[in-house]
Amino acid sequence: MERRVVITGLGAVTPIGNDVDTFWENLKAGKCGITKITKFDSTDFKAHVAAEVKDFDPLLYMDKGEVRKNDPFSQFAIAAATQAVNDSEIMGKIDPERFGVYFGSGIGGIQTFSNQMTALNEKGPRRVSAYFIPMLIANIAGGNIAIKFNAQGSCLPITTACATSNNEIGEAYRAIKHGYLDAIIAGLLGGIIGARLYYVIFYPGDKYITNPMEIFNIKEGGLGIYGGIIGGMLCGGIVAKIRKMNLFAVLDVASLGYLIGQGVGRWGNFVNQEAFGCATDLPWGMYSDRTAAEVVGNVHPCFLYESILCLLGFVLLHLFTRHLRRYDGQTFLLYIIWYGVTRFFIEGLRTDSLLLPGIDLRVSQVLAAASALVAAVLLIVFRNCHKLTGCGSRKAMEAAGLTVEDKAEKVEIDDTAESTIFSGMSAEEAQEHMTVGTGVKKAAEAENEKTEGNADANTSEEPSDEAEEANETAEGESEEKNDGSEN
Repeated sequence: MERRVVITGLGAVTPIGNDVDTFWENLKAGKCGITKITKFDSTDFKAHVAAEVKDFDPLLYMDKGEVRKNDPFSQFAIAAATQAVNDSEIMGKIDPERFGVYFGSGIGGIQTFSNQMTALNEKGPRRVSAYFIPMLIANIAGGNIAIKFNAQGSCLPITTACATSNNEIGEAYRAIKHGYLDAIIAGLLGGIIGARLYYVIFYPGDKYITNPMEIFNIKEGGLGIYGGIIGGMLCGGIVAKIRKMNLFAVLDVASLGYLIGQGVGRWGNFVNQEAFGCATDLPWGMYSDRTAAEVVGNVHPCFLYESILCLLGFVLLHLFTRHLRRYDGQTFLLYIIWYGVTRFFIEGLRTDSLLLPGIDLRVSQVLAAASALVAAVLLIVFRNCHKLTGCGSRKAMEAAGLTVEDKAEKVEIDDTAESTIFSGMSAEEAQEHMTVGTGVKKAAEAENEKTEGNADANTSEEPSDEAEEANETAEGESEEKNDGSEN
């Protein structure tokens, strides 16, 4: 389901204006926001200029207590957001659970970091503010905005340097347009529940049978990634169907997200020193007190293998999706094969695998092999399918035998509006002018075709009566337009 997205409110805190009107007027006037640095002594620095926010008064948007607890970057964010919310008049007109905040920062509270490090070095740790971390972290701005306006939906801070704003706007647009919010929340909960159930079901021993409440004690560990994938896919898929979204297209998108999440998430195993492999003499083998307690010598860094292969898989499947995908669900099937083969071999190196009850087989290896085999069979079955509703370059789609539909909507022409190309003419007059010009061109082309091969290169035939008549009509109308526009 796709929805129309519109911008309903604006806010601005910038080096050339602390509200939208001032910013816009200064921008049109070509005012430069770069001036001499005033926030600190720049004598010992090579650079002495910067684009500082000037004359900003945070008390217009928050009380003194809040000012003390927020870094300037967060104050700027709250001010701009307040302006935008007030401009949109959205408060009271939207369900708080459907109201999200997508606000990012390139680096977060850098001024707080600098001030607190100075306090630590000069006065000791007792003089470091208790609000140091809440003022520093880059996601606090979005969090403060959400609290201020009771936005209980998704709160997503993105930090991608100079691309932060574009990323935030793009993600917010996508979340609204496609209604992903419900599916994301349901998929996350389903993933956690599925991961825990997977571990509990295949856990060796009677720990969870004798003490069922331990099932909910996930802080002690015990989450199976395959269970998370299955649970997230089922719950997210159910919500996607309820929301009337294309399930297979959603799975294609989700599979790319799975690979990123798995690639990054595996580094949690490194932090916890878990999920490692058997002994190895390879130069990249890892060693720690935790690994030494179970294996003598260096061990295979299984987390690293899986992380690298998942991120590589994301790159390859992303390129495939953009240029070669022929039907919805194809990327998802390739993801199942890629991760299945990857996990099958890596699982064989691990020392902490869950086993099937009564059988000396690793659960994840069996599941990986079975899922990869099923996906491979489905790829063969659907090899001639061309039902695609998602992305793919025009060239690649045409090469695959797909019909590329032109979805451009018919534009209604306002006959009373002034033409943007032919100054002084209405749209209707400009259209007539273009029609006459086309008639002249076609008449001339027809005459040339008749005389082609007979005329000398240095001579030309007299234009046909039809062309002359059309030309005279065009000239007459042009003169009328000029006469009508003379002062």
